[in-house]
Amino acid sequence: MKRNRSRFTLTLTSFLVLVVAFGIAVDRLTGSGWDSARAVETMSSEQRHRAFARVFRDGVRALDNGDVAALPLFQQAVALRPDIAEAHVNLGYASLDASMPVGARAAFERALEIRPQQINAYFGLAESAEALGDLETAVGAMRTYLHLTEQSDPFRRRAMAAVWEWEWRLQNAIPATGEKHEASEQKASNSGPAIGAKLTALAALPRVTADGKLPEGRIVIANFWATWCAPCRRELPELQDLADRLDGKKAVVVGIAVDAEAEFVREFMNDLGVSFLNLHDSKGVLARAEFGVASYPQTLIFDKDGTLHARIEGAVTGDGHSAVTRAEVLLTALLTGELADVTDGVDDEKN
Repeated sequence: MKRNRSRFTLTLTSFLVLVVAFGIAVDRLTGSGWDSARAVETMSSEQRHRAFARVFRDGVRALDNGDVAALPLFQQAVALRPDIAEAHVNLGYASLDASMPVGARAAFERALEIRPQQINAYFGLAESAEALGDLETAVGAMRTYLHLTEQSDPFRRRAMAAVWEWEWRLQNAIPATGEKHEASEQKASNSGPAIGAKLTALAALPRVTADGKLPEGRIVIANFWATWCAPCRRELPELQDLADRLDGKKAVVVGIAVDAEAEFVREFMNDLGVSFLNLHDSKGVLARAEFGVASYPQTLIFDKDGTLHARIEGAVTGDGHSAVTRAEVLLTALLTGELADVTDGVDDEKN
């Protein structure tokens, strides 16, 4: 469960450059004649506050940009003001980005010691606990985050998806860092109809959601998924974001859940905040027979006339992009009449 920040490795050379640059920057910012070897205790309260404000600001900018400078900046911020919970939180996220989950967990735990209501620290603690293989702590921390956060929080759906995934792993004794079960969910190949199949075959499926009907005259992004499929669970929040952004008069997202029990799917969707139209294809019978869908998740793109034009297998494409991002590219191409330029090889694309 990641916040989509890239991993990086801090080399010795870049670290030395950062240390030198940091000392110069603080010297200019504080006007105090800062020496990197000078003990923080010798600074006046005013100097500490001024230095902290500037270092914290620069650290936030670096963290947002995935810059390697974030880690040493927040280390310095914590040294200057160890009483600020948010400084420890950002140090935790910078440590996660640097693949340092032990340090990250310690930073998040310290933030919560200072301020138990520091909501974003629970999210980070859950992420670091997952990275360390401690799923029980991860679930507990993320559930606390969900309890404290507002319904409008942009990370709420991702948090719910993480809880479902981690609880499933705990119930099935799947290690936190193990992904073998995900590969087995996606290794089956497709053998049924592909390009040219018709969207109308889905019309016979019952709805999971109470309202909505299969759209006509619009581009449809149809996603076949299951609650037991970990990549599917991680992908659904991104699909919901896409559904919220689309002009419903031109294109829509439709989900097809292949679980055996519709009520369980409905409960999952309610918890996760998934509201776009979803149909129920019990055990994927129609998916296999009509569309050759035998692995999940899988995304099919239908044109306005209901004809299947593209198929994307898995949650991540061969070029490393998410399937939802790829679907958006195809959608734009369909809307602009440039589909032929982007569909080459899409039907055989593997995760």
